[in-house]
Amino acid sequence: MILIGFMGVGKTTAGQKLSEITQKEFIDLDVYIENKHQKISDIFKNYGESVFRKYEYDALKECLDVDILSTGGGIVEYEPSLNLLKESTQLVIYIDVPFEEIYKRIKNDSSRPNALRSYEELQDLFEKRRPLYKSIADITIRNETTVDELIHKLLIVE
Repeated sequence: MILIGFMGVGKTTAGQKLSEITQKEFIDLDVYIENKHQKISDIFKNYGESVFRKYEYDALKECLDVDILSTGGGIVEYEPSLNLLKESTQLVIYIDVPFEEIYKRIKNDSSRPNALRSYEELQDLFEKRRPLYKSIADITIRNETTVDELIHKLLIVE
């Protein structure tokens, strides 16, 4: 199962809890990249987003067979990653959360390089990525409430 969606929708938290419940292997792709290279914010600062997207693609290839994989919100920005997700035999689940709720969760989060943008810029980014998430998702889960509700929904499809 591969969890996709905008930053702050709960992919990592849900993936961790789902792993605990099911005793299946879980990898957060961002953590995997940081363990292999350096902090994502440092990669962005020192090398730029294009280098990060290449690292992300390489990590995705290495982790495709993991039971539960959470991806970064921008993974759909890099066409090779997008195509790899499209072609994956894993179940790709798009976690869809209203932008207003996402904004409350991520505004001023310095650990997310793209979260430091203005409200309007983040909303534009959200609207740009949304059709890309939908284009590769096998299932979309709309979640407007708690992470526990999201986990419940994920357990049903799992």
